[in-house]
Amino acid sequence: MNKEAEERWDEEERQRAMSEAKSTKKIDWNDPSVIRYHALKMKPKTIAQARRNMIKYLKNKGNYKISDFKGMSYNEIRPIFKKV
Repeated sequence: MNKEAEERWDEEERQRAMSEAKSTKKIDWNDPSVIRYHALKMKPKTIAQARRNMIKYLKNKGNYKISDFKGMSYNEIRPIFKKV
């Protein structure tokens, strides 16, 4: 390729890359699929993580102490969590 054709090709590549970069920034955060994706990313992956999150919530909102839940299983904490 001669120098002029190479410069034209480089310019086209640069413009294409810029248009792709601009299009990736336009995310519709109210799109149901995007909301569902983020909800799935935020869900606890194990029962232990869910138990820990419930205990933290009850500690902050329900005026419980962490020591109140020592030795309790997920199934024992769940009804308390539903009440609050």
